[in-house]
Amino acid sequence: MATYQNYRLNYSWLFILFGVIAFSQALAQKPAAPKPKLWIGAAIPFKTEDALRQAVFDTAKSQLHVREKTNRNDHRDIAKYNQAILLPKNAFYCASGLYWCHLANGVRLPIAAPGAVFSWFSDPQKIIYRRSTRGNQRIGRKPQLMDGVSLFTSHVEGYASKNWDPDAEYIQTIGFNTTGGKGTVGGVYLVRRRLRDVKLMVNHITPYFESIKALKNAK
Repeated sequence: MATYQNYRLNYSWLFILFGVIAFSQALAQKPAAPKPKLWIGAAIPFKTEDALRQAVFDTAKSQLHVREKTNRNDHRDIAKYNQAILLPKNAFYCASGLYWCHLANGVRLPIAAPGAVFSWFSDPQKIIYRRSTRGNQRIGRKPQLMDGVSLFTSHVEGYASKNWDPDAEYIQTIGFNTTGGKGTVGGVYLVRRRLRDVKLMVNHITPYFESIKALKNAK
């Protein structure tokens, strides 16, 4: 009987010990943080909107080395554009590359599907330039550095100038997933585009910056 009681006592201590270890491990394991929505931004380290725009442009310029080897997204930096917004490696990256330049600076633009070109231009309140079928233009706020530029059927680039001339024949943009008119090798290029080829221009940065500033002032 004494031996049986000792066994029971020993098993009781073992159960207690295992319970303490399991409880300690549960405390040590941090619960997975909820995935933030892409349009929820933290405080950004820019005092002015111009500084923010310049930083996004500088980041885009830093990617001008990207060239596809065989036009199959075969450059390691292309994967990071698409992976940043959960797209497959071989997805088109004109929109994801442009969006990544904002993400790299802590800017999460309120675009529901940032990898889809149409989503950049889905909010009519943010459209600042529109070319109609007649060739007429309707301009709201003057285009600024790194505003989105719609070209062709489904391609977006960033406006790459600090000045805007509505009568100019060409504008400068910076584009991802393009050949830039410089051959057949896809990559990231500074490009001269005919203004008549521009369908739309959109300003996401100003309302984003103003919303972050308003939140900061409200605290």
